[in-house]
Amino acid sequence: TYGNTDLSGNARINSSSISFNEEVYPWSEFQVLSPNVGEIVVLDPATQKRILNISTNHLIEQPNLVTALINVFGAK
Repeated sequence: TYGNTDLSGNARINSSSISFNEEVYPWSEFQVLSPNVGEIVVLDPATQKRILNISTNHLIEQPNLVTALINVFGAK
């Protein structure tokens, strides 16, 4: 596995979920997208509306890696 990837201390990515400030979004239950490098979008599974959006304006370390991991794990 890839282990945990820390995004600015408040967000983590692992093979089963992405979490922000202790809110956990399992890949199997939520649609998580990265439409642009460093951008993170979590959609409500019932309505497909955005429930979380981290824009490219936020300081995310290694935005290319974050986008790649979301595209791999989110595509399951």
